[in-house]
Amino acid sequence: MKEAELKGLKPMARKTALPAVFATRLFSVKKTLFGLLAAVTFSATLLFSTSASAEWVEWIADAETGVRVHKNLNRSSFADDEREGSEHFLGLSLGRYNQLADSTRLRLTFDLDYGLFGELEQLDYRKAGFSLSVRQKLAFGRNAAWVKPNMYAAYLDVDDDARDSALFGAGVQMGKRLTERLDGRAGYIYEARDGEDGDMIPGLASDVFDQESRTVSIEASYAFTERVLLTGGYAYRSGEFDSSCTPTNFVEALQRADISAMIVDDAYSENFCTYKVFGAINTFSLDASYSLFKGHGSVGLGYEMNEGVADDLSYSSSAVRALFMYSY
Repeated sequence: MKEAELKGLKPMARKTALPAVFATRLFSVKKTLFGLLAAVTFSATLLFSTSASAEWVEWIADAETGVRVHKNLNRSSFADDEREGSEHFLGLSLGRYNQLADSTRLRLTFDLDYGLFGELEQLDYRKAGFSLSVRQKLAFGRNAAWVKPNMYAAYLDVDDDARDSALFGAGVQMGKRLTERLDGRAGYIYEARDGEDGDMIPGLASDVFDQESRTVSIEASYAFTERVLLTGGYAYRSGEFDSSCTPTNFVEALQRADISAMIVDDAYSENFCTYKVFGAINTFSLDASYSLFKGHGSVGLGYEMNEGVADDLSYSSSAVRALFMYSY
């Protein structure tokens, strides 16, 4: 396809007649509500069915809110196509711990997340789901190593319907207190995203947001003082991810990478081509938090840098975040 032809493309959903748009949106709302109901039902069943062998139960009510400032939000490989954005987010987790045995603890939560992107309003999202983990200490004592299998499932509803997705992840994490002030963790997780088909570009698949990935990570936390905690981490992710470019760089992207799907995308307030590639992402992160309210709350600052590569394409992105957390 020629560049001039691509520039003339518009997302087909925008041309659909009003009744069809209404019907499509209604279907999306019903699907979102169905996913939410399923997550609530599953979580409630587990939450309120107390194991007879549980030694004690502790309820969980965690909340967080803050802002993230993204650089190269769209993960573009072309400097002139990079876009920035600010995200205001709110998260809530409700659930409980079950102490199943002296060294075994189960954690189940029902999770809600909400995000606003300001002018990039088509990226605004709502997410509902549950997470489950079982933490097993491998010995007795405060410094004992532990292992924690975990999983989550959720439904992501985005104002841009092509990004609506069912999400699933399963993995395992291990950790150990190394000194009085230092502890370390390592983990592995498999994640899958089942998204909607976007507005097609002739000759290419449109399932950009159907993605699978595997990530290994290491992380360490250091208690600088009784209230100040410093955390650094590294993660290596292998799998599919989405990136974007303007029509000007469309042909070059096709020449430099094995693109398995591509759609016309106006979620960034202009006509973009968003495509799916297989590659690797290296993520480096640093966080600092200050404890408040006798350990029930904290304020924090964090920085994350991502370096991604797929065939002959590469990108760099970063995010700065500030947040407040409270645990009841």
